[in-house]
Amino acid sequence: MRYLLDTNICIYIINSRPADVLKRFRQEQIGPVGLSSITATL
Repeated sequence: MRYLLDTNICIYIINSRPADVLKRFRQEQIGPVGLSSITATL
């Protein structure tokens, strides 16, 4: 499965809250996770 992270998920990961989101993110391999250029520039 592939994932495209939105702004909210990126903020959750940066802040490590909620902990479930960061835990789930760390379980994924690098390949299936993406970030749009629009999200990256906000």
